[in-house]
Amino acid sequence: SSFSLFPGQIVAVEGINASGRKLVAHKLCEGAAPPKAVLTAGEMKEFYKSEKEGMKIMTCAGPYTTMDNLEYNPLSDLLQQIREEQPDVVILTGPFVDIKHPLVQSGNVEIDVGEGNMSKIPHEALFAQRISALLEQLFEDEEGLGTQFVLVPHLDDAVAEFV
Repeated sequence: SSFSLFPGQIVAVEGINASGRKLVAHKLCEGAAPPKAVLTAGEMKEFYKSEKEGMKIMTCAGPYTTMDNLEYNPLSDLLQQIREEQPDVVILTGPFVDIKHPLVQSGNVEIDVGEGNMSKIPHEALFAQRISALLEQLFEDEEGLGTQFVLVPHLDDAVAEFV
């Protein structure tokens, strides 16, 4: 059978991606229409006039490391700025664990496990130990922080599978 789709259409596809280059679809399920807006545009304008200037959105793109280490100091600096500005939404795009980083390419992904002892870890553990931990610490330190984070993987992410 054949399918006719348009750009931006939301669909669910069942199929096989045997080569990693081409998805062969066997079944197509169209998405449900999005729910209608609860507030009108006028009501939203009125809300933001009364509450604050408007929605503050911050967008940042990785990688979040320097080329000589995997300490994620640039991400720490970014999170400090988020602490100060407290945007409503932060969109972080990858790569988070960059496959093009020299230490990741060499397979030398290590963290300090205490007393200067280094231990090799998988990419997923690096993501959990560095990125997830920094985000969790931000919310522990700033209890009233209402910022929503959206993490978008990149094709160069070692921890994200792509189709």
